[in-house]
Amino acid sequence: MRYPNAEKFAYGLVMTSRKLRHCFQSRTVQVVTDQPLRKILTRTEASERVVAWSIELGEFDLEYVPRTAFKSQALADFMVECTFSEPQDLTSEEQLIQTPGKWKFFVDGSVSGNKCGAGLILSSPEGFEICQAIRYDFPLTNNEAEYEAFLAGIELARSLDARHLKAFSDSILVVKHVSGEYEQRDP
Repeated sequence: MRYPNAEKFAYGLVMTSRKLRHCFQSRTVQVVTDQPLRKILTRTEASERVVAWSIELGEFDLEYVPRTAFKSQALADFMVECTFSEPQDLTSEEQLIQTPGKWKFFVDGSVSGNKCGAGLILSSPEGFEICQAIRYDFPLTNNEAEYEAFLAGIELARSLDARHLKAFSDSILVVKHVSGEYEQRDP
C-alpha cells in the first residue's frame, strides 16, 4: 500500500522475471505498459529497492513498449460475432427449408479430489469455435461430471439455435447411453 503505482508495476515485473526466469533468459521480452517503467528503473535518485530491482532486471533483454489504445472496431466486430439471439422454435416446414450444416461439440468432464469441472468446444458449420470451461460447486462422480459436461454442451448448442449436432465424448457410458445402446439405471 505504501508503494506508488509505478513501483508496484516494477515490482510485478521483478516477480514475473523471478518466476519465469527461463523464459526471460532465452528471448527478448516485450513489456507492454502505460507506466514509465524504463524511467523508474533507470533513475539514479531512486530508492534502494528500485535500484536493486533495476540491477536484477538488467540481466534480461527487456523492451518497453507503450500500450496502444484498444481499437473500437475490434470490440464492435467481437460483439457482432459473439452475440446470439434466443433459439426460436421452427415449424417442420421451416426446418425443411433451412439446411444447415452439422455443428460439432467436444465435451469432457473431470473430477479430481473434491474439485469438479468440465470443458467443451462447440464448432459451427462455418468453423467458428466457442470454448467453455465450467467449474461445479457441488460434489460429483466422474460419470456425473461427464453427463453434466454433455448437458452443458447441449444447452449451449440449443442457445445458439444449432439444429444438427455431432457430439464427441471420451466417456463410453455417456456415448452408449445417448446413442441408446445403454439403459439408464439411476436418475
